[in-house]
Amino acid sequence: MERSQDWIRLIKDKLSDQGINPSDYRLAKITGLTASAISHYQKRIRQGKEPVFRDEVGIRIADFLEVDRAYVLASLAAERSQDPDVVATWERVGQLVQRVTGTARRGAAAILAGILMSYGITSPDQAVAGAKNFEPVIYIIRTYRRIRGGWCAALWRWLANGGHSGPLPA
Repeated sequence: MERSQDWIRLIKDKLSDQGINPSDYRLAKITGLTASAISHYQKRIRQGKEPVFRDEVGIRIADFLEVDRAYVLASLAAERSQDPDVVATWERVGQLVQRVTGTARRGAAAILAGILMSYGITSPDQAVAGAKNFEPVIYIIRTYRRIRGGWCAALWRWLANGGHSGPLPA
């Protein structure tokens, strides 16, 4: 499971991928901590000490990274624990959350794929060329994207950009 330092690295990676400088100030804004607290966390990591984020910070991290909140909180609880049995239990909880979340996402993606196919859309080119003909599908995708970022955002990018990654349309 990921540790607090891994979550920091993942946030920095996502910011870098978006072309944003992953400064302490930016990390503080995302996590709800102060820039000095972020610096303190990173200093302790460099010293070989493992600081653990509070649960409230974990929720903000999960939302920013579009990861299931329960998984992040389970990883933080496992990191906080000193008892190996408790750590093993939290790791098991994290694995179960990932499995359930992955199954739900695959199911939702299959449903959306079925909707698209019912409109005769079987390729990105058809999706882009026939955008006017499947406005209800775009509405569904936009609605679910607001509810559960990740996979819907990726599907919307695929549809809107003809199968190419890129920024989401407004």
